[in-house]
Amino acid sequence: SLSFLGVAVSVGFLWLLTIINIFGVKWGGIYAEITTVGKLIPLLIFILAGLAFLDGRNFTPFIPYGFAGITISIPLFFWSYTGFEAIVMPAEEVKNPSFTIPWSMVLTILISILVYTLIAFVFVGMIDWKGFNFQPHDWKAISELSSPLSDVAQIANLPWLSALMVIGAIVATAGSGGSWVLLQGRMPFAMAQDKLFWQKMKQVHPKWGTPVPSLLLTSFLSTLVLLSITDFPSIALIASVTVIVPYAAAVLALLVLRKTKSGIKRPFKLPCAWLISQTGFILATFLIYWAAWPWTMVGILLMLSGYVAFLAVKKHSFEWKRNLWLPVYLFGVLAVSAMGDQSFTFNNFTSFRPLGLLPMPWDLLVLAVFGFGIFEWAYRVNRLYPPTEHTG
Repeated sequence: SLSFLGVAVSVGFLWLLTIINIFGVKWGGIYAEITTVGKLIPLLIFILAGLAFLDGRNFTPFIPYGFAGITISIPLFFWSYTGFEAIVMPAEEVKNPSFTIPWSMVLTILISILVYTLIAFVFVGMIDWKGFNFQPHDWKAISELSSPLSDVAQIANLPWLSALMVIGAIVATAGSGGSWVLLQGRMPFAMAQDKLFWQKMKQVHPKWGTPVPSLLLTSFLSTLVLLSITDFPSIALIASVTVIVPYAAAVLALLVLRKTKSGIKRPFKLPCAWLISQTGFILATFLIYWAAWPWTMVGILLMLSGYVAFLAVKKHSFEWKRNLWLPVYLFGVLAVSAMGDQSFTFNNFTSFRPLGLLPMPWDLLVLAVFGFGIFEWAYRVNRLYPPTEHTG
């Protein structure tokens, strides 16, 4: 959790990064490249140095908290994989995009999986319970370390690696923050260009060529989040929920666009599209639920508030029949979360606790059937409507 000073520093950095991006995408891009290299090198050094300090006994039992522990950790960690979709943004400026973009996305995900897995493997293997004065396999105590990678390096008598991890953490946080300011500031801009948002958001600064109103709006909203929620896990869970919903819509869109835009040349065509899309949609539904009460509720209410705000902007030609599935989907997942397994709670600030009417695995079975039904409904309705000009 951030202290008052921590929140102040975070907000200050947020607006510093916003100013950098206002002065041009060039500066934001250079900043992103430098910080990307600056965060990968320390992580690779940690992996290589830590291999010499592994203790195999730390990996038994392999799943100490069972399946429930895994499911809660997935959405908590999912946010760290988000952002790969940004690869498609510069598609118009890439040579041979039909080959480069899909394979860049696949390789990005595979590299991320490899790096995260190796970091987790080395970190767990390096834990010296005696050096920390912890009971063996007291994972709750480990979770309370303020700087985990730095702390295990310090206990292993590697002060230089400990210092490097602190520096790497600062660079990584600052780097991802700068990248997200750049990306999120272009979402309202793109929506306004498609006449899906306030038209003021598509204004570009005459000198710097950046969408200043859009950048200011998104950074203002980010500031509100920083001021209202000060603990990191809760923000990570909210971020996961609010990102997963668009991902679910994206896998649905694949099949819809194959139907409504069947004549477009597709140099890269996803194999087993039906199976992958339906499976992805159902897994996304699980992830929203696994974010745990009350953060599933908070994330869904934020998504619904965005839905209402969108209606305020686009009052005409909303096409209710095509879009009604989304609020039904969100309310349905929220209902299952309220009735679901009581183990799915995390930092519960409410007086309500899940009712336990749908314990595992019945909660997942209900969600799978519900998700499949919503997927079929949304697909069958939207395949009948060719995309309008502004959504093409």
